[in-house]
Amino acid sequence: MYDGFAEYSHQMRIEEIIDEGEKREYVIRGEVGDPSGGESTMDRNINIKYIITDNKIVQEKSEETMLDSKFNKITLIQAPLVAGNLWSEEVLDNQGVATTISAFIQKIEIPRDGSTQYTVRYDDVNSSYYEERVIEGGNGEQWII
Repeated sequence: MYDGFAEYSHQMRIEEIIDEGEKREYVIRGEVGDPSGGESTMDRNINIKYIITDNKIVQEKSEETMLDSKFNKITLIQAPLVAGNLWSEEVLDNQGVATTISAFIQKIEIPRDGSTQYTVRYDDVNSSYYEERVIEGGNGEQWII
């Protein structure tokens, strides 16, 4: 559940985890809140897939009204997980226009709670558009069986 700026909200849930050996996919579905009280005709469904491989995490999404990246498929973070790590990729924006993203890990911080926070910046090399995200690791439970 997320409640954000200007009455924006959404809720999501993990529907399925697909483990394919060297790749794991988290399939997530949800819905954006409706501040219009039912007057909006926009599709509020959210479909996200996080694809984790040995060296990166990719986000694929399909949505019409979620406040998130304008790119429907983007590498969120890529190893090595060190400040300054740089990668680039071709992506499509929500309108289907192709561009190149240059991304890098700006900084790594370890707050008092022991998690690790990676600040990642994604620059569109063809415009002044950029995104920044803080990706946090080490906050879940790991079970060893």
